[in-house]
Amino acid sequence: MAHRFLSRLEEIFQFTPGVRKRDTETQVSVCQILAFSSMLIKRNYHYLVATLVWAIPGFIITMKGILAYSQIPFSQWWLFAITLCVICGFYFIFGKVVKRYIAHISGLPERSRFWHTFPLKGWLLIVFMMALGITLRHIQGIPIEFFASFYSGLGPMLLCSAVQFLKKV
Repeated sequence: MAHRFLSRLEEIFQFTPGVRKRDTETQVSVCQILAFSSMLIKRNYHYLVATLVWAIPGFIITMKGILAYSQIPFSQWWLFAITLCVICGFYFIFGKVVKRYIAHISGLPERSRFWHTFPLKGWLLIVFMMALGITLRHIQGIPIEFFASFYSGLGPMLLCSAVQFLKKV
């Protein structure tokens, strides 16, 4: 199964990665990195890239939200109401963003570089949101209830947005 997956990746990216081994350590040459960055991928695979960019953090954040919920007493039922509010808020926000990105990908040429999946502003937003999430986790004093309700709302909505991209593949 792993071989089939790797051969599928090679087909998608249309190259065979050559990896040099030195002293039992795997190294990737600068030429390979430049070759990877200059590869052209089909428009449908941009939807796949977008799916992965949204689904992987969505899954991780959902798991963190579930873990946070497991650490608080069930008597705080009102947190579920806050989670529903977070879900509704992100539903409207992500709905607009996903439609904009789908329109962007639809306007791409048949083959383009993988980083064209999102506009520069989109990539910067992704980096900003990741940095904000990491910063929030390291701030002392934020209650676990916040993480439980916020992550349990944000994660599933990221996954639902990823499904919208996946439908276009």
